[in-house]
Amino acid sequence: MENNYFLLSPQHNSIDIERFHLCTWELRDETALIEFGIEILLKDALPQELGISLYVPWLKSTHKIQDLYNNLKNKDNCRFIFNDSVEGAEFIQEENREFGTVLHLVDHGDLCIVPICADINLQKHCVNIKIQTEQLKAKYKPGMGIYCRFYLEPHVSLLSTRTQGITKTSLIYDIRVNEKRNLPTNISAKDLCKIKNCFVFHIIPNYYDLVFLDNKICRGIRSLEFDSFQKYLPNKRFKRDELIVIFNKKIESESYTFFSTYAKEIISPTQIVLAIFINLFCALLLFIASVRMSLQIPAYNKQLWNNLPWETYLCIGIVLLTGIYIFGPVVWRQCNSFFSTDKK
Repeated sequence: MENNYFLLSPQHNSIDIERFHLCTWELRDETALIEFGIEILLKDALPQELGISLYVPWLKSTHKIQDLYNNLKNKDNCRFIFNDSVEGAEFIQEENREFGTVLHLVDHGDLCIVPICADINLQKHCVNIKIQTEQLKAKYKPGMGIYCRFYLEPHVSLLSTRTQGITKTSLIYDIRVNEKRNLPTNISAKDLCKIKNCFVFHIIPNYYDLVFLDNKICRGIRSLEFDSFQKYLPNKRFKRDELIVIFNKKIESESYTFFSTYAKEIISPTQIVLAIFINLFCALLLFIASVRMSLQIPAYNKQLWNNLPWETYLCIGIVLLTGIYIFGPVVWRQCNSFFSTDKK
């Protein structure tokens, strides 16, 4: 897992990032989502176009960028995303609601939600975001935040490190934002945007237990508000009472690190069969040994095997079948690997 993210902009001297949201979703069916939300504060007048890039280390051409403007232009959805009451909302242009929406938040003030044009630069592993601002001038006021949000659907292993033991599976998150020592060589540190508030949410199945979490940055753990989030992000993979949200926040830092570990206890069918195999095998050995000792004959003597009851042979058959179930796939994989290597 490589989860070093960087916010970049050639206009970094004229903008501040008021809030950066990163939200990971890991679901029961072993699929995942990751959301990114960026709130930009302008130091100067509104430019013709805003440009910002997000470095994502695992980015591939198969990943599709899903803009969430249409989900956020509904003010009811915004209450849960921004954890704030919404006094009102107005579209930039009522006749065309796709240009943007101004939210009037009680605590945070006015916030302009905007759609984005985005593309992927594979050479730099960046999502390039462009925000057209010409239409915003009618409603924009100095000091107003400009917010955009989108998500990607990576493979679940790209968001976290998973370690699997005999009885436990661990989920390890190590999220790093704007950490200069991990900056790729093809990206200049001069282009890094200063982030005032960094929020990281992990949404995971509720059968995971908390192993390690930094109490200084954790702001809450709760069950996912299913009905509200189904309105915000409808998805059949989300099930009621199955997900929990871990909310972390850091402020006023040059770089941000979020580390946490979760674990779930597992008892797989293979483990149960292995226990049965061991019990049967040991019981069979003890029984044959007792018969052999009573007859005072060696193990390779035919008299021993002729005197064993039919139940013993049934037990031997069960042991062989369970042994094939447990060790057969491993042997098959090893044979395939050997022969495929041999052919090369």
